[in-house]
Amino acid sequence: ICDAAPGLPLYYYHIPGSTRCTVKATDLLAAAAAPRNATSSAPRLPQLAGIKYVSDDLWDWFEAVLRFNSTHSLAKHQSVKACAVCHRRIDPPGFALECFDPVGNFRTRYRVGKGVKRTADAGLRFLHKDYTLGRRVECSGQTADGFTFTDIHGFKQHLMKSKEQVARNLLSLLLTFATGTEIQFADRQEVEAILQRHESANYPLRRVIDEVVNSRMFRHR
Repeated sequence: ICDAAPGLPLYYYHIPGSTRCTVKATDLLAAAAAPRNATSSAPRLPQLAGIKYVSDDLWDWFEAVLRFNSTHSLAKHQSVKACAVCHRRIDPPGFALECFDPVGNFRTRYRVGKGVKRTADAGLRFLHKDYTLGRRVECSGQTADGFTFTDIHGFKQHLMKSKEQVARNLLSLLLTFATGTEIQFADRQEVEAILQRHESANYPLRRVIDEVVNSRMFRHR
């Protein structure tokens, strides 16, 4: 493809969940930068201009941008004003939550399915393993206000400094789930009243759910 269109940039769409292609982005970039042959120092894919990355393997993405694409590295996310406006806020929660897989299971290592065949033995599905354990999950980072955390537990403690806002967000999500619609402006007063009633008890979840079920917002919508 590159030989046929030498003047056009090439972008690779990395979406292993749909394509089932398990080649890592770091391996692809390393192969693209390697010499084309023994007699030439030219890269194998000189037109490769970038990768659209859609995968839960955040560490593979992290290594790819740091090793092969300094223009879009995390340092640039923090230092370039146009990038930092969003990334200094959205990157830290993403890194902290990297310890959970796509279905919410806690993990300390990534699963690698490349070259592993699923067992054909009869029995319960959860007893079968069609993966091996790969590199450790990295969950450290720094928030926009300068707080440094090393895992989800540290990030959680930082969030709990804004306990009322966490409770407000949880209550809003519960109401959205229960009613099937977003919180309206007219609902805000009732939401705040619920929060005030349970502030002294640190917003126990059972009581908050009971408030949702008995609220006007749930019963009359």
